[in-house]
Amino acid sequence: MYNLIELIAPYFVCFGILSAAYITWDIFVAKHTQPMRVMQIVWPLTALWGSIFGLLAYFMLGRTTTNQQSPMQMDEGMEMKQTPIAASNSIAFKSVALSALHCGAGCTLADIIGEWLTFIVPVSFAGSYVWGGWGVDYLFALAIGILFQYAAIQQMERLSPQKAFAKAFKVDFWSLTSWQVGMYGWMAIVIWVFDWELAKTSWSFWFMMQVAMLCGFITAFPTNYLLIRLGIKKAM
Repeated sequence: MYNLIELIAPYFVCFGILSAAYITWDIFVAKHTQPMRVMQIVWPLTALWGSIFGLLAYFMLGRTTTNQQSPMQMDEGMEMKQTPIAASNSIAFKSVALSALHCGAGCTLADIIGEWLTFIVPVSFAGSYVWGGWGVDYLFALAIGILFQYAAIQQMERLSPQKAFAKAFKVDFWSLTSWQVGMYGWMAIVIWVFDWELAKTSWSFWFMMQVAMLCGFITAFPTNYLLIRLGIKKAM
């Protein structure tokens, strides 16, 4: 099993990098701009961990026609108004998926920064470098995630900075924590159940991180559904 992972890992990781590069080009050069500005960062980060599946998700859920107005209609070129969900008792899969991916992008960026930082400067917690690294990743993810949420909230709702940050923290804390539960859960299986020793400089480690992000998406999806259903988070 491990030999198979070592074989396929470089392909998935490299395709993730290439997919992220293509989406970045498609958005900023080919001008398939996202109506939600923060999603122009979210989609390349999603492709990094999603690899070919992240690219497919972009084409199915995120790619716009050039200069397209979105479901979030522009108001006098400045503010954005949210179109209501079709049925009050029904929340579209796309809205929940986008909300979860938006959260996951912050986690992705944080984990890239955190894992390389703790590779250079190891951090221990309770005698474990794994726990220390996860703690650093979580703090980075929370900080970056709040910034991502703040950007989305300000574009959708135009709240005061204080109210926007407060709402961003409340929304992102639950969404991000549920994502990290799935991600850490998978990495715990890899480390302690499969007993695989993965160097942070190896293809296999980053491939397992891609799988961990998928697990994070799965655990964050119902949380984002509830946050939207309860009116705590606006549908994207």
